[in-house]
Amino acid sequence: MKKFLLALMAFFGMVIGFTSCGDDKKDDNSGSSELQGTLWEITNENDDTYYGATVIYTVTFGKGNEMCFNRNINGDDNLIKGTYTYKNGSGVMYATTVVPVAVQDPDTGDYEYQDQEMEVRCKFTIDGTKMTFNFSLKDIILDKVLEE
Repeated sequence: MKKFLLALMAFFGMVIGFTSCGDDKKDDNSGSSELQGTLWEITNENDDTYYGATVIYTVTFGKGNEMCFNRNINGDDNLIKGTYTYKNGSGVMYATTVVPVAVQDPDTGDYEYQDQEMEVRCKFTIDGTKMTFNFSLKDIILDKVLEE
């Protein structure tokens, strides 16, 4: 039960991090040609957020304003695809993803997980070969590893 409650608390921390106010999603192809084709990555071998798991965070910028964020926890990928805006070293990723939400059965008290679609807005900044990506209330510092 303690592990379940810890997992539930971690999940709600993610939900809070994903929450955004208003509909400020940009679809105006305002990505940056300087970011197109770049790959950013960091490996945390004893990540406190995920109870000591090995976590690999990866951000890739595609054509136009396409962007992908992947969080790999002990070999399991969590890929979020979306669009982004970027100007003067700062940007925002906009995406929709599906997350499992714990729902309690009122009769039995048991929990079951149901998928729920959620809007995601993550801010990031770039300074040379370092990216600070804010995900789930946590700043992740990634290194540039590939440039097209």
